Amino acid sequence: MNRPKKEIGTSGASIRGATLKDVAALAGVGPATVSVALHGSRSGTRVSEETRRRIQKAAEELRYRPNALARSLKGGRTHIFGYYRYFSPGPPSAFDAEVIAGLQEGCNAERMDLLLQGAFEGRSSQEVYARLSDRRMDALILLTFPDDPLAEHLRGEELPVVAIADAIPGIPSVVADDAQGGRLMAAHLYEKGHRDVVYIDLRRSPVSMARRYAGFLSEAQAREMTVETYLTDNAGPPDWGVPAWDDPEFVALFSGESRGRRPTAFACWSDVGAIALRKRLQERGVRVPEEAAIIGFDGIELYGMTLGGLTTISSPMLAVARTAVSLLCQRLRGEIVPEETVLPVSLRPGDTT
Repeated sequence: MNRPKKEIGTSGASIRGATLKDVAALAGVGPATVSVALHGSRSGTRVSEETRRRIQKAAEELRYRPNALARSLKGGRTHIFGYYRYFSPGPPSAFDAEVIAGLQEGCNAERMDLLLQGAFEGRSSQEVYARLSDRRMDALILLTFPDDPLAEHLRGEELPVVAIADAIPGIPSVVADDAQGGRLMAAHLYEKGHRDVVYIDLRRSPVSMARRYAGFLSEAQAREMTVETYLTDNAGPPDWGVPAWDDPEFVALFSGESRGRRPTAFACWSDVGAIALRKRLQERGVRVPEEAAIIGFDGIELYGMTLGGLTTISSPMLAVARTAVSLLCQRLRGEIVPEETVLPVSLRPGDTT
């Protein structure tokens, strides 16, 4: 059975959307003439006013919309900023939500659209790079490890790029003052009377976490505190970096068997890990903070979410994201931007220390 084709207007253009060729057919001219009349392309073709009006009428009838990517390939602008984040297991976190909210605020202020770009397991850095550099966007915000091969591809690329959260050498970066945050964590625990502390970190730490850990150790050593470090591979749910309770190494740390006394406080690489750790400790009858204090890092309370009284370091990721958008606009205008822009953090006391 022959089924009737769905049409737009009288041209026979299908619901896929009218193309330049459809406009040319309806106006009775060649595609090059339409390109000159509607896009101002330089092909040497001269178009009379009568023909131009006929082409415009055909375009209106067909509801023709020029392809933004095709126009960008001819040297135009798409007015789109992209955001690429390295692959992270599990659902988006409050951290992700705050970053995207900041990017949207920044893009709205600059009258730009935001295009989210994902990284998928099995896709090579060359494939991701090809997608990011095909000029479907004017500029890119990047969140990844410095040793990500993609960063090397993008370094020096014509596409303007700004990294956020984790600084990348050779690419302008906007970050929180993670080192100061680490120092604030150690100083607060010391002032609360804690001298024996376990610091829980990821085995593969991004630059931001490495800096906060270094800051913590520096301050703790200056105050003659004892710090034991526990490394975990769990970066996402359901554990969120919480130590495995059947891990002999952690059991020895927690029980004090490794050095004759139990730690009195835990410093965690993130709030989600700190909150999960508090729940695990309370399930085992450990009183927080009387028997074990906990401090986290991030301090993100977005859209009504609360941290439940957690003591933490407040990291300004909303401002980091907005600043990145502003720097990209400066780069598009040909202005010089700083190699690294560092925004301040602050201590947010709670009832877990």
